[in-house]
Amino acid sequence: MELKNIFFTAFISLTILSCSSDDNGGTTSTPEPENQDPTVSFVSPANTPVGGSSVWNIVLVELNASDSDGEITKVEFFVDGIKEGEATAAPYTFDWDTKTVEDGSVELKATVTDDEGATVTEAINVNVYNVLLDYDTYEG
Repeated sequence: MELKNIFFTAFISLTILSCSSDDNGGTTSTPEPENQDPTVSFVSPANTPVGGSSVWNIVLVELNASDSDGEITKVEFFVDGIKEGEATAAPYTFDWDTKTVEDGSVELKATVTDDEGATVTEAINVNVYNVLLDYDTYEG
């Protein structure tokens, strides 16, 4: 009789456990890892710590951008807050005509977006000196 009670208790216990479920419909899943932000750094012009690089005429703006857990989908280039270019594949570059801005300090900014929508922004200041391009030499 006691053996019958043990089997009955075990049967009831297994039935109750098999009927219970959690919030995931009875399955337990491993959560996906959180998306990591991409990284970005200016290659050219160089990010100098004091005063910024001096540039004139046409300047190649180049960035290193990467995403440790996905892909870069676009890099947007801004000059003093105005979008001037975009790259969707490496190398992440654009040719900037510095003659479109006044001489002096200018902010270059890049916003990098990854395949999951995460963005990161990097900015540097450069000094534009196009006045030298307008200098006429006297031939005589």
